[in-house]
Amino acid sequence: MPHQRTFLFAILGLLCLLGCGDSGMIDTLQNQVPGTGMLSGQVTAPTAFQAARVYAKNVDKDILYMVFTGGGLYQTVAMLPGSYEVWVEKPGFESDRQEIQVEAGAALKLDFSLREAPPQAVGQGGFMGFERGERAKG
Repeated sequence: MPHQRTFLFAILGLLCLLGCGDSGMIDTLQNQVPGTGMLSGQVTAPTAFQAARVYAKNVDKDILYMVFTGGGLYQTVAMLPGSYEVWVEKPGFESDRQEIQVEAGAALKLDFSLREAPPQAVGQGGFMGFERGERAKG
């Protein structure tokens, strides 16, 4: 189990470093990790934004990939084959969740259009279910 966890952290580190990297470098990396796929695309919004988070969850293996956008573009590499749920998060915006199937050697493209999120009500005085001055029992 420790080796699997180390491998997953190594992949996550590569994704973070290369999420917005040069496509030639990513093509090289993809060729070095046989049996994996790749996902890339563009994220747009009605107003300018920086560094949205793109999440891809492998629902078969319960593995979560995350990369940041750069100039509205993103790329994930070394994705294990399987069914994925993909979505984008950025404060003030929301996106739909999309389902894809990644196969070994596949290079998929998936674009997202963010929309402005409705304002959320902010409570006053409460924190974690406690009113101001109230203490946890126990």
